[in-house]
Amino acid sequence: MYYVDSQHKKYGPIVRLTPTEVAVADPHAFQQIHKIGSGFHKTQWYSELTSFDAPQIFTMSDAKQHAARRKLLARGFSKSYLRATWEELVKSKVELTVREMKEEGSRDGAVDVLKWWTLFSTDVSTHLMFGQSFEMIEKGEVELASRSAPSFAN
Repeated sequence: MYYVDSQHKKYGPIVRLTPTEVAVADPHAFQQIHKIGSGFHKTQWYSELTSFDAPQIFTMSDAKQHAARRKLLARGFSKSYLRATWEELVKSKVELTVREMKEEGSRDGAVDVLKWWTLFSTDVSTHLMFGQSFEMIEKGEVELASRSAPSFAN
């Protein structure tokens, strides 16, 4: 990441890293590249992000497969549905995370931002997937999910 950042500082927001790889550090270009129907296709890099045998919605490179899966999931990920259903929960998790980061900064003189946003994303994701959070923010440390997973048995 330091090398890529140095290249952006030297050459600008779009840098060719290899004959088949380009790094983009421009929000407008990012939107154009990643919007649906952009004409840009996902590379092998995406499939290496997961250990699942079958492609997932994020890793799918076949545009037709991706469109069909996206259609199935569209309602649950629409802006209006997410805002109405999850905005308050996510907002409360953000506020808790920021409070904990401020406390850590006051106590230790530094904040492990990666740790706190990892805990935040874990809590939000588990709440969305399982209906309850792993409460990682409250614990303040990264644990193995198997040790911290809530019981879902009734």
